[in-house]
Amino acid sequence: MLRARLIERFGEIAGVSARPGGAPPELRVHRRVVRPGYSAELISFEVERGVAVTGLLLVPAREGKLPAVVAVDLRPKDAQAAPRGDLEALAGSGYVVLAIQPRGTPETAPAGPPNLIGDFALAFRAAVVGTSLPGMRTEDILRAVDYLASRPDVDAARIAGLGTGAAGVYLLHAALLDERIGRVVLQQPLAAYR
Repeated sequence: MLRARLIERFGEIAGVSARPGGAPPELRVHRRVVRPGYSAELISFEVERGVAVTGLLLVPAREGKLPAVVAVDLRPKDAQAAPRGDLEALAGSGYVVLAIQPRGTPETAPAGPPNLIGDFALAFRAAVVGTSLPGMRTEDILRAVDYLASRPDVDAARIAGLGTGAAGVYLLHAALLDERIGRVVLQQPLAAYR
């Protein structure tokens, strides 16, 4: 009862209206590459009407129900999917990996120092409609987990999260709301907003 009230209150504060366990989003595959031991797909899926999130789906060349990881990173996809990187290691170890770039994340590295908020105009629009950019990005992760849990090759009881940098905050929010995210690993997490 207390947990349910905390989750409800957190959702109100962060502006998260999506709930775990919704209908899985339909994935659109833009490009597919077969690599030794797994395939990699450049994908997108709609998180709400007219709003799509992009990412990478890595599927090991293995049979049966596999564990999965939703990876959240604000860096461009080419940095996330670097050869011999974390995502390739996870796929090579038998994990289905869905690495997403939450909404408002640039496709290429911006010039200048990193920005914690990202797209300021999107953050402002979120506030105008009564939500927050962290809340919207949390919903993006919830939709990614809905997709992973719906896959016939994924063991829905073995979904983990990997958050890099400031994106780790959104992953923690999603893990609080969605018990299907059984484990969370943070790399270089945001320690303070100052």
